Amino acid sequence: AKSKNDVASALLALRARNDDESAGRALLGLPLKSPDLLRLLEGVGDASLRSEIDQAAVVFVTDCVRGKLDVLGNSISGALDISKLSSKLFEHLLSLSSTKNLVEGSDSGGRDYTRVSILQTLFAIHSRYQSRLAQLMVKEGSVGKHASASKRKRSRSQSDVGSLNAATTSRANLLVGLVGG
Repeated sequence: AKSKNDVASALLALRARNDDESAGRALLGLPLKSPDLLRLLEGVGDASLRSEIDQAAVVFVTDCVRGKLDVLGNSISGALDISKLSSKLFEHLLSLSSTKNLVEGSDSGGRDYTRVSILQTLFAIHSRYQSRLAQLMVKEGSVGKHASASKRKRSRSQSDVGSLNAATTSRANLLVGLVGG
């Protein structure tokens, strides 16, 4: 597993730094799962993604995620792995959107392109694994606690898993529509 991750990291570096198309094709051909892609994202520069190389690496990893979407959640811990990958993508999106990380004269077009790529990937993940992620939330108790509190209060909030999924999907659709994805 370590050697596979080392090879994947080296291929990503070749693809992002040298614009090596063959390295990109080789990386896409590796049997990568969610934890492998998460490690690749964690290995990309600093969290602010200030450099164009780091942004290119994130875009390529998001392309890999969308290309391997059908097999990412097939393991026993698939929903948890997908959730961790999604969280990391949201972290990168937040970092890219933060005005604190803007550098004078930097390429805002590259940042925008990276944000759109992350949003498209998050939308694809949450559309594809919507029910499994909802089941994970129920198992972890986050929805269950909210639902039981909601039942006691009899509030008008959305407390069932189906409504939560519809709300999440609706927000994701809105975000992707806003950025032109």
